[in-house]
Amino acid sequence: MGGKSVNIDYKSFELKTKAGIDYLYSSYINSLQYEKLHAVSTALLDNNSHNPFLKNSLKLFFFKIDSEEKINNIKKNKLALDKIHHLSSKEISEFGVKKIKKGSCIFIPYLSYEIDSILNTLKKRNRKFSINTIEHRPFKSGEIIKDKFQCENIRVNVFHDLFFSYALKNCDLCMIPAMAYINEEYVVYPGTEAISVSAKKRHVPVYVCASAFKSADKITIESLLQQRIIKDKGEHPKYEIMTNENIHGVITETGIYPSDHITEEHERFFQKLFKSFPDKFL
Repeated sequence: MGGKSVNIDYKSFELKTKAGIDYLYSSYINSLQYEKLHAVSTALLDNNSHNPFLKNSLKLFFFKIDSEEKINNIKKNKLALDKIHHLSSKEISEFGVKKIKKGSCIFIPYLSYEIDSILNTLKKRNRKFSINTIEHRPFKSGEIIKDKFQCENIRVNVFHDLFFSYALKNCDLCMIPAMAYINEEYVVYPGTEAISVSAKKRHVPVYVCASAFKSADKITIESLLQQRIIKDKGEHPKYEIMTNENIHGVITETGIYPSDHITEEHERFFQKLFKSFPDKFL
């Protein structure tokens, strides 16, 4: 377990998206040039080709802004998008809370924006539960979870990552973060696939937590899989692919679904958004 750790920001996609959209909006307000808006957008996408949350957000940001004559929609779109991001996080946490009964033990190998929202909601409601997690180097994941959530009503048990199967033993469910997904495949942190296999053998239901904004295309998936961690003069993959074979369901802002239904559910989610965007959210 020794060695230098690599700090990962489990909210990076969401925070970088918010910062990127804010910068994009301010770049137009400061210049009032339609061309400037698209130049900044192109640069933003080039530097964040692995971020599906940003790509899907930009589709809404530019909705009905396809010419300089329609640029006045930009303020409404920005306000509506901010509201949607807030509502998405809130809805995911509410659906996630429904799966966690009082006194439950949850296995969480890594945090994500979605899982953080769920656990924070439970914490605010003083719901008594416990967390089993692993100290997975180089990510320092167990230490982050323990520091953030251990309190009077929440016990956090941290296991060495080699003992993940033992850590699953008395758990009621397992929550796994996904960085992105396409069809029935999920981009996850290393070791997650093995955890899902072990959980299924122990009859612990596995739930992937993923916002609809993390639905991705093949180019985004490939860009994510090319991400590397440099440690001890070596390069290691930052992510791996997990299939839906061992997944019980997916927790998202639109509900909790079987993993083989999630793509069509999120397609419907965006279709509804575009029909009522931006006025419904203002």
